[in-house]
Amino acid sequence: MKMYRPSLNLILPLVLTGCTTKQTLVPDGREQARRDAVQARYQALQEAKKPSPLPAFELLPIPQPERTEAGIIHVPSTDFVRIPRTR
Repeated sequence: MKMYRPSLNLILPLVLTGCTTKQTLVPDGREQARRDAVQARYQALQEAKKPSPLPAFELLPIPQPERTEAGIIHVPSTDFVRIPRTR
């Protein structure tokens, strides 16, 4: 009983074409969601590393003591004055 053995000339073209063809994998829903999550996390980390811009105004606190005006007692408070920031 003789077993059939395919010759190398028959197998070689099949192997070579299989190695040279580019296989494109279409990601399923889970893979795409995972890629989107990784990309969003990377972008969030990059945004967190950036220095925050300075506000256009600086708030200067001015404390107001307790005072009486026309018989009305005003409690102590703090007022804020906006000062434009120069660069």
